[in-house]
Order: sequence, then structure tokens, then C-alpha cells
Amino acid sequence: MLLLLPVLLPGIIAAYSIVGEKNNRTLEPLLATPIPTWQLLLAKCLAAIIPAVVLTWLAAAIFSIGVGFSIVSARALSFIISPAWLLLVVLGGPLLGAISIALSVAISSRVSDPRTAQQLTGVLVIPLLLLVFGQLFGLVVLNLALVLVCCLVLAILATGALWIAVQIFQRETILTRWR
Repeated sequence: MLLLLPVLLPGIIAAYSIVGEKNNRTLEPLLATPIPTWQLLLAKCLAAIIPAVVLTWLAAAIFSIGVGFSIVSARALSFIISPAWLLLVVLGGPLLGAISIALSVAISSRVSDPRTAQQLTGVLVIPLLLLVFGQLFGLVVLNLALVLVCCLVLAILATGALWIAVQIFQRETILTRWR
């Protein structure tokens, strides 16, 4: 459940980042600057992901402390706060957030309404919910090897999603056709 924070929070912020600025007429001066598109989008992504990742890690720390105080044995604690869980929260969360943000920026650069961008971004949560429900029903058991493979795949997907966002983002089209 902690993985929903770095997907939902920055996704909403990033979805608003392009289309919201366009509607407020604050995007045109930014697009006219000589900064490369990838740097502009990376800055928008970092501005959205850093607060969400910090919040996720803080929530995970509070959860870990609470579980530590309420658990009966150290062995039971090792099943809840495992190395796989820690790796997933520390590395998987930011990677999921990066994917969410890159796709949200891509969506936001193509639509003309902030609410539409946020609703389309909400669809990105479905694969993560499938993982959560799969784990709840015992269909998916997270172990360290699976988490490492998932983090590697997420890193590749995050890089690809940012590349796609840069390719889809067309400064001239946004400046000339959005009115």
C-alpha cells in the first residue's frame, strides 16, 4: 500500500504541470527559454517526485516503528519488515513514481484540460493495484529475488517513460496550437 503514495501524489502534480500552466498562461515563457526539453521535463519530474518519495519513506518509517512496538517476536517482525520490503519501498517506490510522472507529463502535454490529465493519470494505478490484490490473495509472494528483478524492470520502464515523454512533448505545437 505504501507504493501507492509515490504513484498517486506526483502523478496528480505532474498531470497538472503542463496543461495547468498552459491554461494559466505561464507555460509560454518557460517554453521560450533555451533550456533543452529533457532538462525541462526532468526538472518538472523531480519537483513532483521528491515530496512524494520523502512522504513515502516517512510513512514507511512510522509503519516500521509502529510494527516494531506492537509485534510479539523478532521472527514475526522479520516477515513483515523484510529486506525485500525495504528494497521495494526504498528503490521501487521512487521508480514507480518516476514512471507515473513521466507518463503524466506526456499525457498532460497532449490534453487541454487539467481534470482530463488527472483522470487519465489515475489509470496508471491499476497495475499496482493488481499487484496489491495478488499479494493479498496469495498469488504473488514478494521475495528478494523477485523484488530485484522488478526494480530492474522498473528502472528500464522509468528510463523509457521519460524518453517517451521527451519525444511526445512538442514545444512548438504547445505554443502555437493550444488556445
